[in-house]
Amino acid sequence: APDEGTMTLDGREVSFASPAAANQAGIVCIFQELSLIPELSVADNIVISDPPKRFGMIDRKAQRRIAEEALARAGASDIHPCALVKDLPLSRRQMVEIAKALARKPRILILDEATSALTAADVAKVFEVLKRLRSEGLALLYISHRMNEIAELADHCTVFRNGRNVASYPAGSKSDNEVVELMI
Repeated sequence: APDEGTMTLDGREVSFASPAAANQAGIVCIFQELSLIPELSVADNIVISDPPKRFGMIDRKAQRRIAEEALARAGASDIHPCALVKDLPLSRRQMVEIAKALARKPRILILDEATSALTAADVAKVFEVLKRLRSEGLALLYISHRMNEIAELADHCTVFRNGRNVASYPAGSKSDNEVVELMI
């Protein structure tokens, strides 16, 4: 698979030595497999990469505030920050995953097959949140094989096959069959 190319951010070519460096630049990913720790609380999971500290200890009050704000932004303020992740259904865990990403204040949110395990009703709820975030100026990079999801969410589409860019076009300008042909 190709291991070269360029990325432009704010009009400048950038490269990152590690995923942590990309995170520092405001690029946050949500993957198909959830990165939550089931035995921890929702709040613990949301701030796990950068817990707020006070006097060298985790500041639980600040942690809860951060979690509540992130959950609200993710459209999931009904999820209690003290709930254990293992007690939540899959659809709510996905919302916690989105809240966790939003707590990092991303400039670009990459979603890689992030809805693959969700029902159509749950996907609709996630898309409501994603559309709102997009309208607030958050850049979304949505990776999926589900044509209907791409058509609903994307402004522009790029098809990769075997790591190579084979087409780039405005959303809605190609039929599903044309896109499938590009993919195979």
